[in-house]
Amino acid sequence: MAATTSDTNGRFGAVTLAAPLIGALWGGLWMIVVGVLLLMLVTGISIVPQIGWATLVGAARGVAFLWRAPDGRNNAFVVSLAAIAGGIFFVLTGFQPFGTSMGGSLFSQLVALVVWLGLLALSVRLCLTG
Repeated sequence: MAATTSDTNGRFGAVTLAAPLIGALWGGLWMIVVGVLLLMLVTGISIVPQIGWATLVGAARGVAFLWRAPDGRNNAFVVSLAAIAGGIFFVLTGFQPFGTSMGGSLFSQLVALVVWLGLLALSVRLCLTG
């Protein structure tokens, strides 16, 4: 099913109702994958993935993606939404995006956060644009 409807420029209807669900699903799923595979198995850091906040930010990301008309959803828009989502996620988790202090593993957690944001942005964009 395409992400646009003929009478409302793609902003209302089944896609609008599905956008927060799609974003929440991908946000939580990618948080588990990135947190467990990238951080725990590769670096050995003991973490607690922030799945609740990740699903909330993912849902907001899905809704925010639909705010822009389809012709304005270029790469700069997607990257700016990812940066805003990352900042919000960072603040919501108390500056501990993976449930552990940033002290000894700052670089690893920042890389994992960027990977999570990229996968979330790509997944939401692909699902909502068809």
